[in-house]
Amino acid sequence: MGWTLPSAGIQMRRTVCPQRVLWPTIRYAITFGGRFGPRRHVPELGRSALDALELMNVGDPVSEGARSPETRIHYAITDTGGKAPGVVQPYAEGLYLMRAPKLYQVKELYERVNKVAQGAAMMTETTVEIEFIKACSNTVLNTTLLKVMQKNLEEIPSDFFDQQDMDLAARIVDSLEERGRYFEDLVEEIQDPEQRRTALTDCANPLHSVVLPMARERQGFVSSDVGNVSWNCPVAQISTTTMPAGDPYALLADGGRGEERHGPQRDALCS
Repeated sequence: MGWTLPSAGIQMRRTVCPQRVLWPTIRYAITFGGRFGPRRHVPELGRSALDALELMNVGDPVSEGARSPETRIHYAITDTGGKAPGVVQPYAEGLYLMRAPKLYQVKELYERVNKVAQGAAMMTETTVEIEFIKACSNTVLNTTLLKVMQKNLEEIPSDFFDQQDMDLAARIVDSLEERGRYFEDLVEEIQDPEQRRTALTDCANPLHSVVLPMARERQGFVSSDVGNVSWNCPVAQISTTTMPAGDPYALLADGGRGEERHGPQRDALCS
């Protein structure tokens, strides 16, 4: 979540990834077109678009040795060309998302994967169409703004959550089969013994209310269009408690209750 202040020309954002430099991404669809043919009688008349798509997805991992180990390629087969196994599928489509630490790296990766798609089309005598969907840039964080937001965050009272919040969060935590260690990992990075001791006392609580020191800047494997904004105006982001402790933030069990009730209040206090 974030908002822009036009008069000041800055953006502030609340996030589950403080101080993370979000990676640039490119999302696009690849469609292969072939020729229908019955596999039982004259399969040689067909040209399988599904075979081309499968070759495409084999070729991507093969090319991994020729690219940076930090890059990522994710894909989903969105259309196999039909459910009948006895025919040559004339149509197949996949959706692709790639990310890398730097913008130039993801551009190079995009061009390389396009060549893999063209090679798969040549091997199967099919056609290929590449549809660009969207892209996100990496974030450029503003350290001065981050320090201002950190200072304001430290002035928020620590008794922010009431007993109703704690009870609900405790029930959600008890229902989790596996707990994440996001908060604990941040606590382990604290260098000051007193600050670390204070943070450790909060680890067992179902909702964290201790304000941690400003985290170090790090690369993150996540992406957002906030990266695009950061290339046009100064951007700062903080992390606040909007879910129970240990709840994997990709699969929120609480349905965003904390986001609805307390998120806007903390945003206002930090600004």
